[in-house]
Amino acid sequence: MRKHITSLISICLLLLVVGNFSQLTAQPPKDFAIMASAEVEKGLQATITLSWPSNPDYSQISIWRKTKAETYWGNSIARIEGEILSYTDNNVEVGTAYEYQLIADAEADNGSKYSATGYIYAGIEVPAKEAYGKVLLLVDQTIAGPLEMEIGRLMDDMRAEGWAVVRKDVPRTEDFDGAAVKNIKNIIYSVKDSSGGTLNTVFLLGRIAVPYSGDMYPDGHADHKGAWPADLYYGHMNESVWSDTYIYTVNQQRPRNENLPGDGKFDPSRIEFNDVYLRVGRVDLYDMPAFHDEQWAQPEIELYRRYLNKDHDYRTGKITYEMRGLIDDNTKGYPEKFGSGGWRNFGALFGAGNVEEVDWLTTLETDSYLWSYGCGGGNFTGAGGVGNTNKFASQPLNSIFTTLFGSYFGDWDVTNNFLRAGLCSEPSILTCAWSGRPQWYFHHMGLGEPIGYSTVLSQNNMTTYIPYKRDYYYNAYGNQKVHTALMGDPTLRMYMNTVDSPKNLSAVQPGGGVVELNWEAPEIDGIFFFDVFRAEFDESGSKYGGDWVKVNQLPLSEISLTDNYSYEGTLLYMVRTIKLQETNSGSFFNHSLGLIQDLVVTDVENGDFDFAFTAAPNPAVSYSNITLAVPYDGVVDVAIFDMRGNRIRELASRHLASGSHSFSWGLTGESGAKVSPGVYFVRVSAKGIRQVVKIIVMP
Repeated sequence: MRKHITSLISICLLLLVVGNFSQLTAQPPKDFAIMASAEVEKGLQATITLSWPSNPDYSQISIWRKTKAETYWGNSIARIEGEILSYTDNNVEVGTAYEYQLIADAEADNGSKYSATGYIYAGIEVPAKEAYGKVLLLVDQTIAGPLEMEIGRLMDDMRAEGWAVVRKDVPRTEDFDGAAVKNIKNIIYSVKDSSGGTLNTVFLLGRIAVPYSGDMYPDGHADHKGAWPADLYYGHMNESVWSDTYIYTVNQQRPRNENLPGDGKFDPSRIEFNDVYLRVGRVDLYDMPAFHDEQWAQPEIELYRRYLNKDHDYRTGKITYEMRGLIDDNTKGYPEKFGSGGWRNFGALFGAGNVEEVDWLTTLETDSYLWSYGCGGGNFTGAGGVGNTNKFASQPLNSIFTTLFGSYFGDWDVTNNFLRAGLCSEPSILTCAWSGRPQWYFHHMGLGEPIGYSTVLSQNNMTTYIPYKRDYYYNAYGNQKVHTALMGDPTLRMYMNTVDSPKNLSAVQPGGGVVELNWEAPEIDGIFFFDVFRAEFDESGSKYGGDWVKVNQLPLSEISLTDNYSYEGTLLYMVRTIKLQETNSGSFFNHSLGLIQDLVVTDVENGDFDFAFTAAPNPAVSYSNITLAVPYDGVVDVAIFDMRGNRIRELASRHLASGSHSFSWGLTGESGAKVSPGVYFVRVSAKGIRQVVKIIVMP
């Protein structure tokens, strides 16, 4: 009974809102969004000043503040006249982030009353995240082999960003299979239970079982009623609500929308509580023939390869983009003002001056926008005025994060589906969400949160964030519906690779149970520091799954650290540059990609292994790691020689304990200048043992 009462309330709220806004169809969606910016001052008195563009319709603006974790706003902290365009919060602390809500009471020229809302997550020198948690990478086992290099590279990238990564290869499931859905959920539960609470993200890569749930049509079309894809299920931790007993929906235009008791599709159309815990993102490029190249032997594999390549290129700074937002709104006459979400989000992320309303296809063909939003009358493969799947397949689209809205294609498990089309495109789209019913909220990404955080926030949201409000009524249509899902990699952030990494990390054990780390600073301007992290291999013996622990208490200005950590086995060490990142939301300390070395730590004088010596990469372009395993304590000499036998660089000449040691050669001589391309030799001498490895240095 509670479910039916809640649904009735939601419908009544929607009707009231539509009634209130029936005279506002000509009002631009932009007017319903307050595009807030934050300017911060550290000084003697720390302040956060919010500002926004003027709107003559606004009579009063109310402002609330809360912490990120809170779900209720409490009492407003200020009410100001509509012509005032800023507010300064003097009650703030450096290092703390605050979330602000702005609601404007407004009246249109025809006397109709409406409201506008804005959200921003702001702070002054907010501390960097020491680790992002653990991500479970579930890989369709049919793509695992052909894409082993690309998947391994993805795991390396995520590891270097501070993630712990657990990978599971799982069966491919092309058609709906309720048992396969439950099997995937059981795998998620098992990893969550063994993670000690650090698992927070699930990345579905490939054709992995698609959950279906509900008896709904969030796009407003009764002919599209029934069960919709519901990846939210994989992140929802209250299994008791996922019944399969009472929904009976048949004779739908799409058989997969049919829902019968006991068929493996779930009953709920919406969740009742804030139980979405895990951040789920999916890259499923199955059944997208519009993008297949006739020269590809395995078209679907090549689409995944394309996606993983551009994912890597974005993470490592090889894709260039402009920090701005694009809006292409073809639904301005609708009372729900779907496009207001684009203005609201992009205003908070970039500032009002960096948000433009232009045509999607013709603009993104040549110009880049980090974020883009498009909406229009839709079908499964397109949105009017925005584009369609065939267009996405035939021209460049220069954006990274996208949101789209229109009828039908929010139900994404369809041939050539428009919501998934951007993920197949070139050169750069990496995520897409169906934002309109419900609206999504991305403002936390302005201070470094991954898009997976925004996914859970938007899925759980009922009344915390509202697109507009009048009296006690708000647009809640689509909120907490089970169809809300992220297409794309949930670990991606806005400010990736904006800080240069340190170089040439060496890790050695001189004896006495310590590890000495040395590295070189990046060549960047301004003030920067370093953080050092340590991780053990996980219980399965994987170098990816152990959680990162920060070694230093305070950021380091020096380029060395000694870690006194008692351990027997293999450890990973990671060094990251840390630098203040200034954004439209204020400032936060941001990390670079990490530089990682692993070594076998032992307190035993004579280790149970043979002397070993490698150098990689080889040929080398910018560096080469020299790794050696020493079975006994003693003096070790590591040096670089040219073809004529000249000693051009000494990397080490010191006492080392038994165990493994790693030296990074930046391809430079003693002067610090890069050596000429050619053949060089690394010679290691230790207790009468002398070995030489040839390294080819490339231009």
